[in-house]
Amino acid sequence: MLETKMATPAAGDREARKNLRLRRQDKERIKVAAKATGVREMDFIVPASLREAEHVMNRYMSILPAGAFAAFKKAAEAPPRNLPGLDRLVEEAKDALKDDEAASDRRRGAKINGRETSERVTPDFRNRRSTEA
Repeated sequence: MLETKMATPAAGDREARKNLRLRRQDKERIKVAAKATGVREMDFIVPASLREAEHVMNRYMSILPAGAFAAFKKAAEAPPRNLPGLDRLVEEAKDALKDDEAASDRRRGAKINGRETSERVTPDFRNRRSTEA
């Protein structure tokens, strides 16, 4: 357990407390890193924790004005809209994927191990090394 004990705090001093339970190897790692940077363990831990907290706050939480948040919430909770143009694009993509797969099958089926074949074959490369050696 890592804890700090403070007397009556002066203005600007830390007046709150946080007890931590750590694995021994983690405690030692923090101790070594703090020593390597020339600071006390708490002066190492607190800024690192605050940097991570700031990162999380920036990444996962955004502050919107009340009106903007209400508009966002309304849009997020609205039922999905049908977008005909999007439906058309999805169908075109499906057709393109089918065409691409058919062309790939034709290329693959042309010759496998020197033999003509019309069926789709997936080569097995797992044992290739042992037979080539």
